[in-house]
Amino acid sequence: MSETVVREDRPEPTAAVRRESWILAAASLALSLATSLFALGPSGVAELGVYFDGHFYIEIARSFPLPYAPEGRDYLGQAPGFSALLYLVRVATPSALDWAGVALVATWLSAVACVLAFHRLCLALDVEALPASLTFLFLNPVWALVSSAAHPEPLAMTFALLCFTAHLRGSLPWSVIWLSLALWTRFPAVLLGGALAFDLLWVRRDWRVRTIGWLALPLVVFALHNFYLLWRVPGFTGIWDVHQVHWVAEWTWPFHELLRQWERMGESALFQRPIVYGTAVFYLATSLWGLRPAERSQWWLAIWTAAILLLHVSLTGEPGVNSFTRLAVLAWPPALLIAWRALPRRVPWAPVGALCAAGLCLSLYVSAHQIRAAVYVQGLTLWMKPKVAELSKDEPRWIDFKEIRDLDRVRTERRRKLESMRKSVTPAPAP
Repeated sequence: MSETVVREDRPEPTAAVRRESWILAAASLALSLATSLFALGPSGVAELGVYFDGHFYIEIARSFPLPYAPEGRDYLGQAPGFSALLYLVRVATPSALDWAGVALVATWLSAVACVLAFHRLCLALDVEALPASLTFLFLNPVWALVSSAAHPEPLAMTFALLCFTAHLRGSLPWSVIWLSLALWTRFPAVLLGGALAFDLLWVRRDWRVRTIGWLALPLVVFALHNFYLLWRVPGFTGIWDVHQVHWVAEWTWPFHELLRQWERMGESALFQRPIVYGTAVFYLATSLWGLRPAERSQWWLAIWTAAILLLHVSLTGEPGVNSFTRLAVLAWPPALLIAWRALPRRVPWAPVGALCAAGLCLSLYVSAHQIRAAVYVQGLTLWMKPKVAELSKDEPRWIDFKEIRDLDRVRTERRRKLESMRKSVTPAPAP
């Protein structure tokens, strides 16, 4: 495909754009609702917002307008942007929804905003906006999951897409403001600043002090957030450190952990291995393809994809592999845009429709399986029951997850020792 033509110098088909926006908004809401209903049925959807990591964001939202607390140290690794949205929705609907309902509504609205933001970025890049946006919705199985249960990814991705749309339109202040909000919602979004800086400083050769100053804003926001936590929670030792209680991750060579976990992934749920490794290969291939000389003006798409990919394939631990498609989902929009820019200008609707239909079936199956599994496993924990019972209350209920994990570890070790002792005193069967 030829160099990008930013569609600012010609009138947009306003009526067509609005019609496509309504179609995409309806499709996004339908996907979120259908996934939730298919997974849990009408009676189970009401509490879905508290599962997965929803309970983390609900407790942080309950602590607003001064988020976090010294007794909630294990929550400090979660970015506050999504919780801020939950707080605003709760204020706007004080008695209509409980906190689980608030989390679901916030997620669904964020998903709608995200697909509309992707649609606008397609227009700015002169990509066929409606078919590309439909593939965005249906071809990545994890999108149905993160857009139907309480996850911050749709909101963070919305801000990221708005960042680069503003960048293409020449508005650096708005671009870095949106990027700062994306960072405040999902900390890995800070890497997108590298793609933005590369395009401005290297491709466009814009080394003005004003440009460098604006590019520093997201880092300043991140630093201020850390200073706030240091003031709010005495003894705060850093976001990476406090997050270790949930996922003990260390740095390794890129793709080492993915390759090491290959056999184990083959024994897990149906489709999980091809989805995880297929996603990684797609992101790697598109990031390399996007660096072609002909795409120089849009190299930031490839750098965006590669930055998110390399972060998540360079971490150790099973959670990083099991949840790779979700953790690295911020790479989905640029990777898909690179792929679409490599296609002919007009793609027939028949293959697009067939791909979307197949993707929808796979998304519903995989997401429903993961939702049922999460609800079942978390439902077995003692700490989840009080959270479900207190969804109408506005006072945070902090949990010391480290204490719970240490207690579980002691109990597990005790069971192993008792089992070993029992085997040692059991007489051997007679020959």
